[in-house]
Amino acid sequence: QEFDDSKLPLVIGETGWPTAGHKDATVANAATYINNVVDMAQSGAINVFLFEAFDEGRKEALEGTLQVETEEQNFGLVDLSGNPKFNIPQLSDPTATGPRQVLTVLDDPNQGGACETNFSAHPECQGALNYMFANWQHPDYEYYKLKGTRCSLQGYLNAVENKCPACVC
Repeated sequence: QEFDDSKLPLVIGETGWPTAGHKDATVANAATYINNVVDMAQSGAINVFLFEAFDEGRKEALEGTLQVETEEQNFGLVDLSGNPKFNIPQLSDPTATGPRQVLTVLDDPNQGGACETNFSAHPECQGALNYMFANWQHPDYEYYKLKGTRCSLQGYLNAVENKCPACVC
């Protein structure tokens, strides 16, 4: 039987646009690019993983490449303080159709939030939460601006380490 590649799915493993660190890296350019990619994904043309949820202030330019600026630090959909950099209507509109994952970056230390507690699909979650409650103030986590709330820690473990279900605060 002859191989037919016409039914293979197209999956983009990583795509994004920086918001700073290069002459073409602007919030407006990133918003246009990401919104166009999300439109294509929702049309069913591609499956895509956006790069990335959060800025990474510790990243440096890669030696031996043309990259001499700091654009690698600025690919996040949200900044270092957890604030969305631009609107992605297709991801936040509850009436939108098609596949989507909503990234909600909200945290109020005075509320527990609506955290999913069914960890059957995330067997590492409870242990990771226990570790984070004991270690969230460690300097390694300073970059993520974590708070000692369940919502903040579970949100980090979902978005950054993929060890817990989502948590909407």
